[in-house]
Amino acid sequence: MLTSNYQSAKLQPTTISVEGLHFPQSASGPVWTAVATIVPLNEDIDHPRFPAVEHVMGARKVTRECQVALGDRQFIIFYQHDDKAQLPNQALKSVILKSDWRGEVLIMARGTKHFVKNLRGKEDKRLAFLAVEGALWLTVLRKVAADGV
Repeated sequence: MLTSNYQSAKLQPTTISVEGLHFPQSASGPVWTAVATIVPLNEDIDHPRFPAVEHVMGARKVTRECQVALGDRQFIIFYQHDDKAQLPNQALKSVILKSDWRGEVLIMARGTKHFVKNLRGKEDKRLAFLAVEGALWLTVLRKVAADGV
């Protein structure tokens, strides 16, 4: 009995914390955030890590994602748009002065072996800001194109 419990415990996916950069709607600046991430037992390209971004950003709004590559670094940006927010996201505005984005944004680093990995160091942070800025502009441009404006 003890052996079977041990064996079944080994077959369960694990949960780890992966560092990301969160831009909360009402915060004065970005916040380093540990994102709970499920790691499947058979992690590979068909069974990637699953970051629980709604745990950080909330589940009341639709969460979308896009991937941005800057040189050899890749990022995945999770974002929620909130038309009802009275002010632009202040955390984004502290980094991207012209930002008028309303809603939450979370950025994580993509890996070559793993879907998401820890975002680390000054260079990752600098590139993360550039990736967010580019992704938000692309999102706005797509919305304008879809609306026919």
